[in-house]
Amino acid sequence: MGDEPTNPSDASSDDLPEHAEPAEDRAASDAPSAAEDTADPGGGSRLQRAAAKGALWVFGAFALGQVVRLGSSLVLSRLLFPEAFGIMRVLMVVVGIVGMLSDAGLRGSIIAHKRGNEPDFYNTAWTLQCLRGVAVAAVVSALAAPLASYYALPELSFLLPAVGLSLVFRGLQSTAVFTLSRQVNPKPGALLDLAVRVSSVAIMVGLAFVWKSVWVLALGMILSNMGSGLATHFLIKGYRNRWRWDKEAVRAQLRFGKWVFLSSALAALLGQGGSAVVAKLLTDNMLGVYSIALLLSEAVTQAMQTVATKVLQPLYAKFVLGNRKRLRGRMFKVRGALLALALPPLWVLGIFGQEIVDLLFDERYVQAGWMLRILAAGSIGTLIIGTAEMLFVASGDSRSHLIHKATGATFFVLCMAVGYSLGEFQGVLIGMSVGRILGYLPMAFLLRRRGAWLPKLDALAFAASGGVLALGYWLHPLEIL
Repeated sequence: MGDEPTNPSDASSDDLPEHAEPAEDRAASDAPSAAEDTADPGGGSRLQRAAAKGALWVFGAFALGQVVRLGSSLVLSRLLFPEAFGIMRVLMVVVGIVGMLSDAGLRGSIIAHKRGNEPDFYNTAWTLQCLRGVAVAAVVSALAAPLASYYALPELSFLLPAVGLSLVFRGLQSTAVFTLSRQVNPKPGALLDLAVRVSSVAIMVGLAFVWKSVWVLALGMILSNMGSGLATHFLIKGYRNRWRWDKEAVRAQLRFGKWVFLSSALAALLGQGGSAVVAKLLTDNMLGVYSIALLLSEAVTQAMQTVATKVLQPLYAKFVLGNRKRLRGRMFKVRGALLALALPPLWVLGIFGQEIVDLLFDERYVQAGWMLRILAAGSIGTLIIGTAEMLFVASGDSRSHLIHKATGATFFVLCMAVGYSLGEFQGVLIGMSVGRILGYLPMAFLLRRRGAWLPKLDALAFAASGGVLALGYWLHPLEIL
């Protein structure tokens, strides 16, 4: 490829030459034939059926995985001490932030770019991914000693390098996962993720009976990283990744990834920044309690994030390539179905969070109940945003995605700061939830410019959620223990 962008996934509006057609219109001529076949008006219903089937597989596999995760948490919370979960929360935050700060957008480039099916292209992406895995492992290991001192958790000095080494194996993950997403066929990857989760959980629980250490939790994470990295190479028969360095592919992927990198950095602030602050405010014991509340509150949003990445992104990419007049109608059907499925569980958590914690966990975790109720309210904003924001990446408008994330991160930080000034830890939690809801505003403005905003659907989702939670808080007041 030359210096001129030839696909919307490689360019923002400022990259286009003068008098060039908009990226959305040019995309149709640049897309691969497979995308054209599925994006034509006559194939829209077929594509939506395939996406719905894929979403069910992803959501179902993830739901089963969450059941396994919850079950293991119930067992491990009784076998281990709360501080272990607190230490693991810090470890996961560090790994998550470093990983997102190094995100090069390789998944998105393979899904959206016209060369995404070419071996030279996806093998180059795999080479970059392997190098990224080594870099992430090195950074995580280098941060071990400083962070152990900062958080007064000496265990991090050994845990972070061990987990960092497993990230090298994670970086070896086959691009077959991305190719399947491009084809809107996430079933094999979803089943593999479930198998890896079940296996790692079984090993963790078995070890916890004889080894009362935070290393039990860390080993689960290590085995999951290694299993996911290696087993993906068997997803597609005959599909093999090899070292490749195609200069044109590198330029295309990095051109796409420059905006994704910044967006991911801001997403790291939104997703993990709150936990990084909370980890400094709480004792080790209370941090473990908070981790349980966060685990429960994120169960639904993480499932939807998985669906968005593996199903919505490639689906929206094909919607954009098809009949633009039908874009909003197709998005309405998809988003409406997902919101109808995922919002009610968050309402239940927001109203009956205390009872759920009391039922599932022992008295050491009782304070996770009121935390869960507050966090669940913020998760509603995350959920509504998550079903729509993938349109930016799917259409190659990574700059709008960056603006959305930057503005949302600003709201998030300001709300946390105000919350802390008014109520310290409790105020921070409330500020986090309010900030996540306000993050909808910049996204709505940018979607409106693209003709993809669904104000009636979103207003209904927010209004229904607000009404249900308000009624729940009135009948069942929030008690901070």
